[in-house]
Amino acid sequence: MTKIKNIHCFGTSFTAGGGFEFDSSHGHIKKMYYGHIGEELTQYNFSWPGQLQKLLGTNQTVLNHAKQGYGNDRLFRKAYEVINEFDFNTDENLFIFEFAGIGREEFFLKELNSYIVCNYETAVNTKNEIYFNYLGSAKSYNYDTKDETDIVEKYDTFFETYLTHLSDFKDKSSKMMRESEMFLSYLESKRINFLF
Repeated sequence: MTKIKNIHCFGTSFTAGGGFEFDSSHGHIKKMYYGHIGEELTQYNFSWPGQLQKLLGTNQTVLNHAKQGYGNDRLFRKAYEVINEFDFNTDENLFIFEFAGIGREEFFLKELNSYIVCNYETAVNTKNEIYFNYLGSAKSYNYDTKDETDIVEKYDTFFETYLTHLSDFKDKSSKMMRESEMFLSYLESKRINFLF
């Protein structure tokens, strides 16, 4: 068996290094708190994939594909991109996945020519029915420009309507299970090395 050369990490803010956005608009505050550590202040260095890279040294490359706020839609999309690269070698790559729960949906927004994520939470009403509360959307939490934020916020009413009138907890749960099972079947059919 060929030695693993690349470790690809996918997931949410937990994997991305959420809370350590040193190069964001609020990064100077974080730098004040962590500047004494003697570590290069990057989100990657403070993420668990960055810590894994330090433990492994230079024998393997740890790539962090995670992004705060995003969920399984992005995980699936990015994993497919890596696996379908022309020179991809299954034996040299290991994938580590942190799956997200319900509440994170990715959409392609033509106006930005980019993906955005819609975040929402589940709640229970007085009739004991599960419904969704819209929390907000972004292209890149903590990194969006004012123009990008203004464009995304134009669609807040749409996303609230979508979650209120076009979404159901049981349907979304079922869809998440189906997509996860199909993704795992895809990984197995491609003989991908992966962990959770």
